[in-house]
Amino acid sequence: MGLFESLYTGVMGMNAQSKSTGMISTNIANQTTVGYKKSEAAFHDLFASSMYSGNYSHGGVYATEVHRHDIQGQIQQTVSTTDAAINGSGFFAVKKSADPSAEFFFTRNGTFNPDSEGILRNSAGFVLYGVPLSQGLAPSGEISGGIDSLEPVDIDILNSQAVPTTLVTQVVNLNAAETAYNSHILSGGTLPIGQTQAAHFSRNQTVIDGQGNQRQITLEYRKITGPMAYATGDATSEINATDVLVDNAAGPTPGITAGDTLSVSAGTGTLTITFVNGNADTSLNQANTMQDVMTILNTYNGGTGAGDTFDASLDDSGNFILRAVDPTASLNLGLSSASVTGANGFNFIPDPISAGSPLSYDPMASLTANGTANPNQTDFPAFANTTNPNTRGWWEVTILTNDPAGGSTPVEVSRGLLNFDGNGTLNASAGANGEVNLALNNLDFDSSQTGEEISLTIEIGSFSQFSGAYNVTFTEQNGIEPGTLSQVSIDNEGRVLGTYSNGTQLAMYQIPLATFTNPNGLVDLSGTIFRYGFDAGDLTLSTGGTEGAGLIRASSIENSNVDLADEFATLIVSQRAFQANSRVVNTVDEMTEQLRSLKQ
Repeated sequence: MGLFESLYTGVMGMNAQSKSTGMISTNIANQTTVGYKKSEAAFHDLFASSMYSGNYSHGGVYATEVHRHDIQGQIQQTVSTTDAAINGSGFFAVKKSADPSAEFFFTRNGTFNPDSEGILRNSAGFVLYGVPLSQGLAPSGEISGGIDSLEPVDIDILNSQAVPTTLVTQVVNLNAAETAYNSHILSGGTLPIGQTQAAHFSRNQTVIDGQGNQRQITLEYRKITGPMAYATGDATSEINATDVLVDNAAGPTPGITAGDTLSVSAGTGTLTITFVNGNADTSLNQANTMQDVMTILNTYNGGTGAGDTFDASLDDSGNFILRAVDPTASLNLGLSSASVTGANGFNFIPDPISAGSPLSYDPMASLTANGTANPNQTDFPAFANTTNPNTRGWWEVTILTNDPAGGSTPVEVSRGLLNFDGNGTLNASAGANGEVNLALNNLDFDSSQTGEEISLTIEIGSFSQFSGAYNVTFTEQNGIEPGTLSQVSIDNEGRVLGTYSNGTQLAMYQIPLATFTNPNGLVDLSGTIFRYGFDAGDLTLSTGGTEGAGLIRASSIENSNVDLADEFATLIVSQRAFQANSRVVNTVDEMTEQLRSLKQ
């Protein structure tokens, strides 16, 4: 190799060290730049090709830049709720604008703040992109829609937020001593009682609709004789338990004489009661007083021993009420003496739903499906005991709201039956979650609006029926009236949260993290951003903590990964190497000067 080739080699060495010094100076200058990733010089030798190993050929050196995007910078806490740092290998996806056609870039600069239009931008002005959340539910793992499914994080789209009511919990005691409505002696003669009679008890409940407006529903409670088959005696005068019924011209049943019979059937055999003068042996089905009749009926089990067949009682008006305990059974008094069932006897009122059979009584409606007595019974909890419910524990519940068509008259939105057992506990089957609920689906308050409908669950498992006053011991509901956005924050799960003046906190976006097979293959651009390059490999979008993306740290930033001690040490090496290469140039210069002096 000639002297001039040696000169060029020294110059190449100086150029390579100049590039290294330039990289070091850039690193040092960006020591405090948030999210900055340093680069280093890599040196490579150059040789002229030769056919023989023993031949020496001219050589040199050149420098290339090696990016260190994969080296973590120090995490520093801040006071800003919208700052976010990444502890791991992921990158934020950003654009220069909110234009859907704009190019995606990637950054570790997480100093985000909303601009005048409510769009989150970092300190370099780049727009943060995320996944809009539906009802606060975050995607799990990899983002299936890919990077093109991301949208600008715009907090103004939910500047005002309300939470509709979905659950109401009530603890109510209904008065067991209330006089039940008897449809046999009311106009119409069949269930439902509905609003033809005043509610025994009502309770207003304020709820929040889907638009954040306050709405009111009313729950009305009416005690009823029940939907099972029953007969009502409307004697000429009030009957008392001690009244003598036989051969008593001055009594309530002057037509009953000794030897008359009352025959009752409910599908499990026929019970025949014989009326006698004087003392009656109820064990032989003999009766003289009203109490004798009720004792025989209330202890009869149809010969099966499976439980009582009938329920006999006197209401507060002194009417004789005879019910079938089985809510699916029919009741028949057709074999009784006419003097017992007729006008001068118990004077049983014909059953309107058993027309043509005046002494036959049928159940008024199914307990488990929609029917004329309970049109929305499927909204109500299923009965735990339908074969032997408490015949004296039936309530008709009607739910009302203002007419959605704009009228001021309340309209019925649901109605059904509740039954309580002999202990005063609600006779209802709990759902899978252990709760006893009444469900109101698509509850419409204003037909002129859209989006105000709600589906409401009323938890009634703690209802009771005890004698005494009606009492609401507890009521609670969810739902919040509209509130304005008061704070935006990013949490450790990578969610953009909006906090509202009404106390509501709503997750609006999920911030995904972009990972690459080779993050050092990304191309550096001004503004602490990186452009995708082929050397970076495959791009994956996922939520923090999955797919190796790392974790998001709220109210934090990632400092530059530049280490000053390393940079100064490398700078010293580069300086010495530059000096050494410059000595080569000086030496070659002296050697050529010696050659020139040979001619003199």
